[in-house]
Amino acid sequence: MLSKKGYQVVNPKRIRRFIRKMRHCYAILKKILLIIYKSFAESFAENLFTSVSIIDLILLFAGVLAVFSIIFIITGLIAKLFGFNMEDRITAQFCGTKKSLVHGTVFSKILFGNMASLGLILLPLMLFHASQIMIISAIASRFARKVDAEKASELANEA
Repeated sequence: MLSKKGYQVVNPKRIRRFIRKMRHCYAILKKILLIIYKSFAESFAENLFTSVSIIDLILLFAGVLAVFSIIFIITGLIAKLFGFNMEDRITAQFCGTKKSLVHGTVFSKILFGNMASLGLILLPLMLFHASQIMIISAIASRFARKVDAEKASELANEA
């Protein structure tokens, strides 16, 4: 496909090469999603979530937010302590709170096997994953403005 100026916008060979290279990642992701889906489907089928009251859910969500905040602040402080620049500190904070869903589902399958209540065990993990996505998206725009301001001041100092 060519743009108006004649540049090639999409290179089909590159896309095919990328898809071939990333095929194993899709297989891993499918397995993880199937573990989550199966666990929650079995839990709903056996009405396990009826034992979780709204108060328990609110307390669980508050705990999840507390854990996220603690991890986010600690990774930021450690990155600052090591003298990371702003971009690297942001990367450390964003990556420091990730990997929970991927690792948690795999480990839960290993530790708890085919328990029917696996969905109930994964509930805090699912809340953590959803909340970290929402929080990080809100924080990302604030950090983007901060980085832009820092770069503008560096350019002003150089001039």
